[in-house]
Amino acid sequence: MKDEFSEEQKGATKITTDANDNVYESLPFDNTQSFRDAQKSQLKAGVPAIYGNDGKTVVWDPTNWFRFIKEGEQYPENQAPGTVNPSLYRQAQLIHNHAGLFEVVKDRIYQARDYDLANVTFIKGETGIIVVDPLTSTETARQALQDYKACMNDGMKVVAVIYTHSHIDHFGGVEGVTDKEQPVDIYAPEQFMKAVANEYIFAGNAMQRRAGYMYGNHLSHDRKGLVSGGLGSTVSQGTYSLIGPNKYIYINDDIRKIKIDGLTFHFQLVPNTEAPAEMHFYIEEFKALCTAENATQTLHNVYTLRGAHIRDALAWSKDLDMAIELWGDKSEVLFGVHHWPVWGMEQILVHLRKQRDTYRYINDQTIRLMNHGYTMLEIAEKIKKLPKGLNYYWADRGYYGTINHNVKSVYVKNIGWFDGNPATLHEYPPEETGTMYVELMGGAEKVYSHALELFEKGDYRWVVQLLNLVIFAKTGDSDFVERIRGLQADALEQLGYQSESGPWRNFYLTGALELRCGAPQPVPDFTGVYSDILNCLSPDLFFDYMGILLKGPDADGKRIKLTFYFTERNQQFDLTMENSVLNHRRVEPDNKTSNIQTTIMTLTEIVNQTTTEKRLAKLYHFCETGRIIIGDDEKTKLVELLALLDSFPTTFNVVTP
Repeated sequence: MKDEFSEEQKGATKITTDANDNVYESLPFDNTQSFRDAQKSQLKAGVPAIYGNDGKTVVWDPTNWFRFIKEGEQYPENQAPGTVNPSLYRQAQLIHNHAGLFEVVKDRIYQARDYDLANVTFIKGETGIIVVDPLTSTETARQALQDYKACMNDGMKVVAVIYTHSHIDHFGGVEGVTDKEQPVDIYAPEQFMKAVANEYIFAGNAMQRRAGYMYGNHLSHDRKGLVSGGLGSTVSQGTYSLIGPNKYIYINDDIRKIKIDGLTFHFQLVPNTEAPAEMHFYIEEFKALCTAENATQTLHNVYTLRGAHIRDALAWSKDLDMAIELWGDKSEVLFGVHHWPVWGMEQILVHLRKQRDTYRYINDQTIRLMNHGYTMLEIAEKIKKLPKGLNYYWADRGYYGTINHNVKSVYVKNIGWFDGNPATLHEYPPEETGTMYVELMGGAEKVYSHALELFEKGDYRWVVQLLNLVIFAKTGDSDFVERIRGLQADALEQLGYQSESGPWRNFYLTGALELRCGAPQPVPDFTGVYSDILNCLSPDLFFDYMGILLKGPDADGKRIKLTFYFTERNQQFDLTMENSVLNHRRVEPDNKTSNIQTTIMTLTEIVNQTTTEKRLAKLYHFCETGRIIIGDDEKTKLVELLALLDSFPTTFNVVTP
């Protein structure tokens, strides 16, 4: 192999094209039932280009972005290009070639698909429209609703919204279908806001940076770039919003059966499955079951690569089994919040049972091997396939989750990150490890030469592991570093081209992009939704967030105590900083003039600024305008506390030091 590398993307090597060609022999590509289901009852084909609020920025345009998939002949004649795993290409065809507005239940339930990563569902009630999961962006949700109304031409208005769970692609577009000034009933599962805070506020900065890699936001739209997220195309890049729920479904209440605009909904709370807060529902009048994101047309994530709490695979399996018991023999259609529905009781039961058994198998076999003494990495290499009854079922293929990283997740959830070997108890971090390993292997040039040979043989996994050490060792002159990064990028690229999983492909290819061109800028901008979410948080959750922002080392040895009275809530909280942590406690209001009197939204607006200077400027402005009533001593303490709060960079390296 020539020792030449550039910033340009490469094609697939013969080793990669051969590997992808072999996929055709290993899976039932002659089974085209999914294609018939995906295009059933289409009312409007295609999705228009959708622009942002400025009228210029394209936030969603799947017709043009994925034209290279749409222009080909229909599957199975259209072979995948050598740079795409054929199984993932098939999934991309199903998503992109069957986009638009669809009828799910005659005259009553409709879905807009490929208007965003998720589906939005419109249900006709007695007087208006019930919207289920209003997408990620206000612009895409608004367009979907407009297209639906144009097809229906009945003048109905939105009367209720249902959030099936706590992920942004299922609530972020809510202001595109309703608004804060004219509130409607918004239903959500118990602990919805806590789950939203955990993922988009507490750990939100790190998660959203990684999400950009996972969904391929930085990749080109072509055969060498973004093909599919597996769960949908990708995430739209518009304006994200949140209107807090006002109707919660509580797990311990009798409120499982609820009338919404004349329709009878049966809710099943399924916490800690695909999301910490999630629910299924069954509509009695239509014999229609929605299993949220727990029974999609792909193997899902027990752990998502963007980062989140590990999910409970066993609970996931058992909750699907409960749905089967409750409604399996009563359902005529099963629709989800991604992909296409399943029709007919027999096929619904097949789908639910196979999805149920997939998560149970991954859970049980991981724990079985764990009890034999195998470690996380060993188990992940042992469980490479599902049993035959599941492995060849298209909806159990790893387009989004994978067996490999789901097995690792079950291991960590049950026994933690430590494998019991004291050699792994206190390992060196990457930069130190890289330097020492490279020295032991005879220097960076020797490692590089060996990696070239490995690349030629097609052992891209080992190339990536070896060169990662050299990259973090930060050794050699700039030309040598460029060659190292170039070879690493080429190896990552081939792994991406071979991946059946959309997120794996996107991570590999975006990693290659970072190595060649530097860390990409964040896309999209989450600033707006951060503000909306913060404004929906209870004081308890908001003070937890402030505790995360506190720069512990800078606060060492300092003590501050403040009392906040939130006038709009008639609630009072003591906030104490000591031992470099913030603790808060709700107390009875005592109307002391020494309290800081304000609203939680005002405090949120101050803390949500990106620098100490901006936070203090907001504080002084609000003091002058009367939005905060505060004494001089309390102001001094609050200024000191605000100066100790951190701000997070939205751009940081992921695959390079």
